[in-house]
Amino acid sequence: MREQTAIAAEAATPSDGLEIDLREHQRRDGPVVVRTVESERRHRNARLIGVALLVVLNVADLVSTDAFLDAGVEEGNPVGAFLLSRGWAGWAKAILLLVLGWRVAKSPPRVGTTCALWFVAGVYTMAVLFNVLVLRAIGVL
Repeated sequence: MREQTAIAAEAATPSDGLEIDLREHQRRDGPVVVRTVESERRHRNARLIGVALLVVLNVADLVSTDAFLDAGVEEGNPVGAFLLSRGWAGWAKAILLLVLGWRVAKSPPRVGTTCALWFVAGVYTMAVLFNVLVLRAIGVL
C-alpha cells in the first residue's frame, strides 16, 4: 500500500494540486492523508466568509441595540451595558473581530474551529433576526 502511494506521489506534479502526507507522525496501519490544494482553499475561504459574516452581524447587532436604547429599552447584558455606557462597545467588538480575523487568516484550517465559527455566526444571525422582529413589533422599524 505504501509503495503504491509513493508511486502516486512521484507521479503527481505540483500543478495537479495534490498533496500526499507520508510523514512519520501518521499511523502505520491508518489511512494516508491526501489533501488537495483546492479543498484547502475552499476551507480557508469558508472560514474567511464566516468572519466577514460575523463582522456584518456585529454591526447589525450594534445598530439594533442602539435602536433599542433609543426606544427606551435597557441593555440586558451587564457586560454590554458596561461597554455601552462608556462608549466602548464598538471598539471592543472591532478589536475582538480583528483578532479573530487575524487568527483565522494565520492558522491552518481545521474542521472543528470552522464549525465553531459558523455555529457562532448562526447564533448571531438568530439574535439579530430576533432584534429586528422585536423592533418591528414595538413599531421602531
